[in-house]
Amino acid sequence: MAERTTLRSLIQGIAGAIASAQQEIERQQILNLGAFFDQTLRPLMMSLRLPSLRHGVDPGTEDLVDIPLLTLLPHNPLRISEAQVEFDIELGGVEEGGELDSPNVIQETDDAHEKVAPQPRVRRILTDAFSGASSAKGPKAHVMIKVRDAEVPEGLARLLTELNKMHGMRQAPTIEPT
Repeated sequence: MAERTTLRSLIQGIAGAIASAQQEIERQQILNLGAFFDQTLRPLMMSLRLPSLRHGVDPGTEDLVDIPLLTLLPHNPLRISEAQVEFDIELGGVEEGGELDSPNVIQETDDAHEKVAPQPRVRRILTDAFSGASSAKGPKAHVMIKVRDAEVPEGLARLLTELNKMHGMRQAPTIEPT
């Protein structure tokens, strides 16, 4: 016989999986950000050779401009905006006096912090999500997670502003024709 679980537990499991997925997205974004810094936490730089805009230099003189790599790419963090899970379940009945209490409710009194009253036990709906009720080939679940870009966090925006100030310019060495 297939294992039965409560509908509440099933929904909590799905919600927990979605929260874990969002945490993994955030972890990967932090690791990606770290790739733009060396082991001493200094920004990795790219030197670009550009025509000089300084006064009094010979025509054709070039300058090297050092630009932090992090400032050259877009950095829009991703967020899970929508998750949709579809599956067939077999309802196994309703039980009175289930194992889970409903959330506590604070009674309206002057001493509300000391007066937390548990509510009666809730009824549980038992389900069997893995019974194969959906088809002869076994149960199926369709999962769709949509992500969207979110606003750049304040800390990253400030970091990018400071790195943009770091663009340094120096005279490029002359390249001898070969």
